[in-house]
Amino acid sequence: MPSRSWLVLPFFALSTGVEALGAAKAHELPQNPITVPSTSPLVERSSQGILGRWQDEEHGAIVEVSENAGTFTGHIVSTPLPGVKQGLAVFVGLKFEAKKDHWIGEVYAPRRNKKYRATYRVEGRVLSMKVTFGPLWKTVRWFRVVAP
Repeated sequence: MPSRSWLVLPFFALSTGVEALGAAKAHELPQNPITVPSTSPLVERSSQGILGRWQDEEHGAIVEVSENAGTFTGHIVSTPLPGVKQGLAVFVGLKFEAKKDHWIGEVYAPRRNKKYRATYRVEGRVLSMKVTFGPLWKTVRWFRVVAP
């Protein structure tokens, strides 16, 4: 099992600002720290931000992204598409490029039995996957699934 890193933040960082705390002034904000796992949406601007479960907006399939030795892979957890098996790797060989703040790799399209180049970018709770095939491209959005 991969190790998890933790980020320590003051708990007021979770609010939308001073207005969310009522009439409190900036110098009155509490300084009690909390720990947030690196898979939290608060840490999406790191190589760990892609970890977790993502749901496709087109079909409703859910993919869980995990890391193994610096390479990220997404396996199907559930899908409404007939003939597509759970456990199938569909996000393949993802590597984080810190300078460009995105992941590059491939996506496997099981219904076409083909792999395509793809760029992945996490922005808040949305994973944008730009798939390129020749001179054409398509962007597919995935939404972070929060565990119950």
